[in-house]
Amino acid sequence: MKSIFFLCTMMISSLSFADAETTLVFSKVENVQDQIVSEEILKVAYEKIGISIDIKGMPAKRSIQETNEGKVDGEVSRVFQIGELYPELIRIPTSINVIEPSVFSKNLHFTVTDCDDLKDYSVGIVRGAKFAELCTEKMDYVFVTKNINQALKLLDRNRVDIVIATKGNGLAALKKEGLESIYILSPALTKMPLYHYLNPKHKYLALKIAEVLSNMQKSGELEALRASIFKKLSSE
Repeated sequence: MKSIFFLCTMMISSLSFADAETTLVFSKVENVQDQIVSEEILKVAYEKIGISIDIKGMPAKRSIQETNEGKVDGEVSRVFQIGELYPELIRIPTSINVIEPSVFSKNLHFTVTDCDDLKDYSVGIVRGAKFAELCTEKMDYVFVTKNINQALKLLDRNRVDIVIATKGNGLAALKKEGLESIYILSPALTKMPLYHYLNPKHKYLALKIAEVLSNMQKSGELEALRASIFKKLSSE
């Protein structure tokens, strides 16, 4: 009996040690400022349970496919609807970030209320940006680009009337590309929480990280960390 108890204790200890030594690989949408904020938050959260993470930037569509197929361990952060489209993935219930899908323009001035306001315009969006795809799915003139920089360059060249992108990513790209003639319309189309997703093979881990993120939210650490990271990125 003592031998069995000792063996079980050793197995549990080994599992705990294995968890502490694990490095997980997550995918994220490349060249997106909001994803950098989410990534830094996850590094802090996983460190609390002794797990290091490695992040791979990819095009939006490929990123979620690799998570769904188990080629990576999870997705850094995506909107709630991704969990409906990929029901096998595990959505961690505490939101780790927030995005504001917004309209960018060069020549047009109008108050934005919803997606219906945009139906008469040609619109640039980024492939795999789920909100923008849903917003424009019934529109006739939609130009899909690989990334936000390409979309805004189309707008700058008057190839499209407007671009739909998240506020943070759009403003960061405008600054990087030096596109001073483009501005953001207000208000934002909406505010959308972002959630961390895990591949189903990490069911055991989902409960652990869910508890960590929930505690971070309750203590105010999560929001303070998000604000600090965003402020740092905005000043660079």
